[in-house]
Amino acid sequence: MTEQEQQNAFRLWNLIAGIVIGLAAVLSLPLIYGDLGGDRGFVNWFTIFIGAFFSGIFFWWLLIGRTRDTSVLRGLIAGALSAILAYPIVFLLNELILREVSAAVGLTTLPDRILHALTTAGLALLFGGWFTVLAGALIG
Repeated sequence: MTEQEQQNAFRLWNLIAGIVIGLAAVLSLPLIYGDLGGDRGFVNWFTIFIGAFFSGIFFWWLLIGRTRDTSVLRGLIAGALSAILAYPIVFLLNELILREVSAAVGLTTLPDRILHALTTAGLALLFGGWFTVLAGALIG
C-alpha cells in the first residue's frame, strides 16, 4: 500500500469513526430520555449527531489518524474524549440555532448565552453524561 493509499484509508476511517460515534450518541437517547429528543426543543437528535460527529472525527484523527498508531487504549480514549467534547458543542449549537432556552431565561447578549450553554453542558456532563462518556469509550 502506497503512502497516499494509506493516508486515504485513514481519512476514510476518520469519517467512519465520526459517523459511528454520532449514530451511537443518537441511539443512546432512548436510554437516557426514552425518545430521540425531538419534542424537548433544547436537545434534539440532529445537534447531538453533529456534536458527536465532529468531536469524534477530531479525536479519532488526533489520537489514531494523525499518529497512525491504532490500539484499543487509543480507541477508548478517543471515544471518551469525543463524548466529553460533544456536550459543549451540542449545547452551543442549540444556543446559537434554537435560542429557545436563552429567550425564556432572559439572556440577550452573546457572551451570556455562550456561558449559559457551557454551564448547562458542564452540569449535564456531570450529572448524566458519565453514561455517555462510558458509551463513547466503548464505541471508540
